[in-house]
Amino acid sequence: MRFGRFLLLPILFILPLALLAQVPNLHPQQTFTPEPIVSFSLELTGAVPPYYSISVESTGKAAYRSSPVPGDMAGDPYITKFVVSQSARARIFELAKKLHYFKGDYDYHKGRLANTGVKTLYYTDEKTNNSTTYNYSSNQDIQELTRLFQGISTTMEFGRRLTYYYDHQKLGLDEELKRMDQMAQEGALAELQAVAPILQKIAGDSQVMHIDQQHAQHLLHMGSAGSAGSGRR
Repeated sequence: MRFGRFLLLPILFILPLALLAQVPNLHPQQTFTPEPIVSFSLELTGAVPPYYSISVESTGKAAYRSSPVPGDMAGDPYITKFVVSQSARARIFELAKKLHYFKGDYDYHKGRLANTGVKTLYYTDEKTNNSTTYNYSSNQDIQELTRLFQGISTTMEFGRRLTYYYDHQKLGLDEELKRMDQMAQEGALAELQAVAPILQKIAGDSQVMHIDQQHAQHLLHMGSAGSAGSGRR
């Protein structure tokens, strides 16, 4: 079943409880946290996915959650954990500091704009619990953080779909990998190393079409080189 340009897939990756306990808090607005955490969430009805959130700890540990699409993907949210690159982690916390750890209103108020989704940035630590919500912001630091987190989400959703195709329909890998490779070259993806495990499986599987193995190898190279590590600038 298709929704827009993306294939909606009836599969969810659920972490064991022991691993979930290690995932950074995905709802930091509800609590203080022992380690500093920067999080981002986006909610937009009709988008695929309609809601997602990303949390990055100061240690580099990160978590991603996206919701099912009502009527198409039933079940629990898609949850996975990964480690962000050192450069991305440093930039995220550098920008959070410049933005006073999101204490303030950064939304654009000078006129009506198209709805691009309710976006919220959060910062929490042992003593701080700040958030700021916006549809669009003219602040360049907010824009950079938004692009980075959106690039991470796009990468993670590609990983989600590739895992399904690899396990259930290898012929479906071709279109996804071509589009993923192109978007990575355009700078629209971030933190490719987060989906390296599925790319490695594809690249090393002789039952996969050779062109798909090549695309996977190219994406792995870009991920290790950091070519798509910061998303679109």
